[in-house]
Amino acid sequence: NAILNWWNNTAGNLMYLDLAGPLTAVSFGSGSAPALKDIEGPLPYGLAEVRKVRTYIGKYKEAFSSNQSRRLFLDADNFRSIMPEAVNPEMVEFEGEMHAGIMWEQVIPPLYNAVSQLADIVDDLQERMARLRAGDL
Repeated sequence: NAILNWWNNTAGNLMYLDLAGPLTAVSFGSGSAPALKDIEGPLPYGLAEVRKVRTYIGKYKEAFSSNQSRRLFLDADNFRSIMPEAVNPEMVEFEGEMHAGIMWEQVIPPLYNAVSQLADIVDDLQERMARLRAGDL
């Protein structure tokens, strides 16, 4: 049984806190229908930006989290310098100060764009290889 529920009147139970303590997110419905958006243009972020994102391995500071297992990290400040729309500059409070956090749902579109750009590169290379094999180059 959940002791805390966060409800959305159109999507139902989105998040709940169980008696055992874990916070469970059932779904994230951000509304993907074009009718809900004012589209400004194509996404400017893709492979070039994804390649600039720094990744790390380490542990959270013990004062922040008692769970000292090794984790994989992205740097929110670095991310903000590349794709500012994907970062909430005041997402996490620690020792009386607010710190940036990455909004994961905002990371997915640039990743899809990067994959699409990689697929275009692969298609081009495959076409060139086929022409080379056929003696057309």
